[in-house]
Amino acid sequence: MKLTHKIAYDYCMAMITQRAGEEAVSKAFAALGSDNSNFGLAEPIEGAYTDLVHYMLGEELFDWLMWWMYETNNGTHPMLFEIDGTSYDPTTMTLYKFLELVDPPQEMMGS
Repeated sequence: MKLTHKIAYDYCMAMITQRAGEEAVSKAFAALGSDNSNFGLAEPIEGAYTDLVHYMLGEELFDWLMWWMYETNNGTHPMLFEIDGTSYDPTTMTLYKFLELVDPPQEMMGS
């Protein structure tokens, strides 16, 4: 496994966990009848983490990761994509498999 794929996976799982926590806090406020909103208390850290991951992954892999996270709702929404004439559906694969498709190991790319 490529180190960049592990970084991408860990980043995605951290963002999923963060969003779930924010949603839970928002629901708790709503249950109390409060109009308070959760304003992203972790936003400065999240922004710095995102910038670091972007730098470490590079532009192309980071763009693919953002596409997977937001356009396919973390691989749960079908949105076909094509690589070298073959269509793929992100709902039928793991994030690791997706990363291998969009950023294959050097030995699979030929010389």
